[in-house]
Amino acid sequence: MTEERAESMDKQEPHSWHIPDETRVGVLAGVEEAEIWLQAHLLRCESCRRPIIDLLTRVGGEMSDGGAVDCHQARNALFHFLEGGREPASVLVQHIVMCDDCSHTFYEPAKAAIVLEFDPDETGEAG
Repeated sequence: MTEERAESMDKQEPHSWHIPDETRVGVLAGVEEAEIWLQAHLLRCESCRRPIIDLLTRVGGEMSDGGAVDCHQARNALFHFLEGGREPASVLVQHIVMCDDCSHTFYEPAKAAIVLEFDPDETGEAG
């Protein structure tokens, strides 16, 4: 590596993620506390919740079994989508919808918040 390139890299600011690194790593590893934090975040953060719902509702029609997709691959792709707008491959999105653990962490909290936005009476409580 050239000396100029090394100096340039030293001057770069680290990317500031909306979701804390500790949470991202915890969710990728399946740590319950991190998943709970993310679920709560999705309930209150429109800028994260809306893109997840939009992406996951586009998955329709025939679902494949997802091949050999691991949870951490699908979750990592979804984080990249939220932070940088890079749309994940459809097989990864299908995994998020079809996998009970991933759906519980990402899709269900976002969907619940949307339902409450449009129909607060759905909870049985006065809005």
